[in-house]
Amino acid sequence: MKLTRANSLVTRNVVLCTCMLLVAPLYARTIDVAEHGIVPGKDVTYEVNQLLDSVKGESNVTLVFPEGQYDFHPENALEMYRAVANHDNGLKRFGFPLFDCENITIDGGGSLFLFHGRMVPVTIERTRGATLKNFSIDWVRSFHAEMTVVERDEADKSFVVETDPEKYPYTIAGGNILFQRYGQDDPIGSNMVFDPETRSPIYETNQYSVNSKRAKVTATGKNRFRIENGVKRAPPIGSVLVAYGVHPTSRLCQAIHVTNSADVVIENVTIHDAGGMGLIVERTDNVTLDHLVVTSTDDRIVSTRADATHFIGCKGTIKLENCLFEHMLDDGINVHGAYVKVEEYLGDREFLCEISHFQQWGLTFAQPGDQIALLSRTTILPFAETTVESVKVLNEHRFVMTVKEVPDTMPEGPLSVENLTWYPDLIMQNNTIRENRARAVLVTTKGKVLIENNYFGSQMHGILIEGDNNKWYESGAVQDITIRNNVFDNVGYEATARYPLLASPLFTADQHWGEGHYHRNIDFTGNTLKSFNGLIANARSVKGLNISGNTIEFSNDYPPVDVGDAIVLEYCDDVTIRNNKVLGFDHELTVGASIDTTNLKVESNAGLGEARDNKKSPSVDDVGAVGHQPNILLLFVDDLGWNDLGYRNAKFETPNVDRLAAESVDFERAYIPSPTCSPSRATLLTGKHPTRLQIVRHIPNEPKFGFDKFGRTDDEFNLWETDPAQFPCRNWLPLEHTTYAETLKGLGYYNQFFGKWHLGHEPYHPIKQGFDAQFGTSNAGHPKSYYPPFFKNSDVLADEKERYLTDTLTDEAVRFVKQYDRDQPFMLSMWYYNVHRPPVGRRDFVEDFEAKGYAKEDAVYAAQVKAVDESVGRLREALAQKEIDKDTVVIFLSDQGSWYQNLPLRGSKRVDALCEGGSRVPMLVHWPGVSKPTRNESLVQSTDLFPTMVEIAGGNPGDYENLDGVSLVSTIRENSVLDRGEPLVGYRAYEDLYVSVREGDWKLLAYRSGKVSLYNIPDDEGEKHDLAASHPEIVHALTRKLIAWEVQMGVQEYSGVQ
Repeated sequence: MKLTRANSLVTRNVVLCTCMLLVAPLYARTIDVAEHGIVPGKDVTYEVNQLLDSVKGESNVTLVFPEGQYDFHPENALEMYRAVANHDNGLKRFGFPLFDCENITIDGGGSLFLFHGRMVPVTIERTRGATLKNFSIDWVRSFHAEMTVVERDEADKSFVVETDPEKYPYTIAGGNILFQRYGQDDPIGSNMVFDPETRSPIYETNQYSVNSKRAKVTATGKNRFRIENGVKRAPPIGSVLVAYGVHPTSRLCQAIHVTNSADVVIENVTIHDAGGMGLIVERTDNVTLDHLVVTSTDDRIVSTRADATHFIGCKGTIKLENCLFEHMLDDGINVHGAYVKVEEYLGDREFLCEISHFQQWGLTFAQPGDQIALLSRTTILPFAETTVESVKVLNEHRFVMTVKEVPDTMPEGPLSVENLTWYPDLIMQNNTIRENRARAVLVTTKGKVLIENNYFGSQMHGILIEGDNNKWYESGAVQDITIRNNVFDNVGYEATARYPLLASPLFTADQHWGEGHYHRNIDFTGNTLKSFNGLIANARSVKGLNISGNTIEFSNDYPPVDVGDAIVLEYCDDVTIRNNKVLGFDHELTVGASIDTTNLKVESNAGLGEARDNKKSPSVDDVGAVGHQPNILLLFVDDLGWNDLGYRNAKFETPNVDRLAAESVDFERAYIPSPTCSPSRATLLTGKHPTRLQIVRHIPNEPKFGFDKFGRTDDEFNLWETDPAQFPCRNWLPLEHTTYAETLKGLGYYNQFFGKWHLGHEPYHPIKQGFDAQFGTSNAGHPKSYYPPFFKNSDVLADEKERYLTDTLTDEAVRFVKQYDRDQPFMLSMWYYNVHRPPVGRRDFVEDFEAKGYAKEDAVYAAQVKAVDESVGRLREALAQKEIDKDTVVIFLSDQGSWYQNLPLRGSKRVDALCEGGSRVPMLVHWPGVSKPTRNESLVQSTDLFPTMVEIAGGNPGDYENLDGVSLVSTIRENSVLDRGEPLVGYRAYEDLYVSVREGDWKLLAYRSGKVSLYNIPDDEGEKHDLAASHPEIVHALTRKLIAWEVQMGVQEYSGVQ
């Protein structure tokens, strides 16, 4: 049809009008809040709540606040129960409740919104189109306390602080301090020392952390009080101690909460404080932050209690431009999804699911139409994708999800799910994140990520790309991330191995690599790294990694340290390291790559060395071994007495261990330096005496010691009520200590761990201490039963329904040996839970022993020992079937004496533990082709095994500082008697008896009360005849050596003899 000119004009006008309707709102309303009685100088909470309620249902409304200070009080605020991710759920009161709005704007006009109680300033829920702009948020009283150090006493590790009681009101009574925070009284709790000059956490701040459970607080004058018995080192004068409370009252008041919304813009907003995060966003589509500032005020060091910004389960695009985040007590930004546990597959496409972390309870995980992935919880790798058809919420913790289809067969083992629909793109440009505790950026999203032209100066890692199915259950293996042209300024001044870039999944105790890599396509280019430690990147399980064109400049802003390879690669593929330039360092930086890293190109770098493959040639001449490094099998039994083996005591049936003993060097006089669970393990791992590690008791894992029901704690130390010295003992093995796993990994070994750990919760588990994989490791010091379920409040081995625990571990260890096909030797650490209590023997063995006339208790214990013996036999048989038994060193020992009588020796793990029955243990070393079967009378200690294994593996024990053990290689090879040149010292901190000194034939026992006793062990193994009175010269000589040793170890203040 031919249009007339008039028709053409009409048509054009219609089109123009339609376009105008599309780009401009039909009706927009701007409201001056002063016209509704909202003015500075009074509590405006009720009026603001009422005004927002009155415009609900309207679209395109702008509330304009004339510039001023607007006060919000909780008494008249709207209240409702709220579930808030990464916070503590509960009743919340609101300043700005923006519920069910469309295109609403809050324009503060440069105002300050000041809150006077436990309130959430802004909550945005089910809103499409929300803009917050031109205002600041603060509270009249902070959620933390700041105290300036005015005196310090390094000798007694005490210090005096001064604080402002108006800003941080407190009470002191009974040696404790409580800070008053909006109706709650908080102890010191979590705390950190800041440097007021840099307004950053002080260098190596962990040294100054206060253990609030054991600290004694005493008022010393006006606004001043002394803190003693609570720190490793007194913080410097002028530094500021920041205390920020305890769970569950430390994350109650986020500044801005956005959930189930879309198209949210925040511009020119400043957040000065929050009792939680500055901004937490959940399940929201498209968020833009422009000139969002999170910073402290001039009279405070710290801003928010937790992250500046945090995004969980979002989609669309998250865009940050021109933002400043500083002085927070946690990360700058975290973007991630959620791993949710599948508790049970109910059949007919239904899954019973449970939210994994308590601070994600109430999370909206999925809705109909969402695409999800089903994953193995063992490898965190997906095996199927499907669509959600329905979700039935049972409670905050659990829901039932029905999906469109499932695989014909479900894999064995525990499962998880992740939501693939709700992963956002992320754009970060021209932002600054600095002077905060923790990291600058955490990002785990499958969306496209661009991090460009930013400045990062964080205390821990700069950018952490994780994937955490361990603690917070934050999901999202990255697929496409570009990090370019950023400045990383001395990130990692926490002073341990912290990297500008760390990309690695975080595994639980029972997880391991699967068939395929976790992260993909990470581009780290054109960045400038100002560095005191020379670290660049650490990547594990990444396919497609490009580290190119970066400049690494030496900085002397912090004490220089050399903590190893600048770039660490493990199980990576398709890696390019090219055209990087290193300036100002006095040594060449290096690249370290594991043997399973493939397709690696290192070229055209200046000051960055060629890739160093962690597989090294064996040192045959040093150890006289076979022509390559042997495998090592370490069998570490719990609570097995020296005399509880068949070849020493016919009461026990241990044919496999007996055969091993007949083929080994049997160290008849082997001792544990601190005979109890955790110290014995720490010593074995590090070669250091437990006193040097400050682990001289077992880690208690109980609520009365500050642990939660999962065996986790933030308290680094514990005290023991019956310990006269009140020796502070660590609750984990610090990561800075070098373990045998880390050492052997550097020598080309693959490290596999099985069983009991008891050296700290998940952040300190074996996989964090140099082991490549772990299995069956919980936070518990012992199982609740040796039949399923094995552990309280843990999903470790939760899928095992029938097998005995020792058999379950052995099954997997045998499978490891049979299937091992790496081109590198292995170190297999089998740390048994048996024969520790509870007294639960394998049922068939118990029946056998009872049929032989054993009493019930004896039958159970003998059955526990026999289960270990059978395991030893199965593992050695697996080595033989694999035809590697001749190339494998087998080491067998116990961690301390038995719970039961250890006759003819005196003592046990319960009573007189430093006597022979508690501290003397079986120790066997079988080294095919090198050792000869013999019984060796040398005085040895478990500290000796670290340097021994290093030398067996071709390393040099002399490369490691502060070792308290000596290598036994020459003793084993030559069957000689070891001359240590110094006594063996045993040490515990439970009761009056605290130390033993063993030299030659003599043994001195010393007590906190000052008492000493002396025994000639070859003549008196039962330690029945105290010879102290008749041999005062020997007592004097051994006591002098003990005093010198206590000074060397730094424990003289706890001495009973000085």
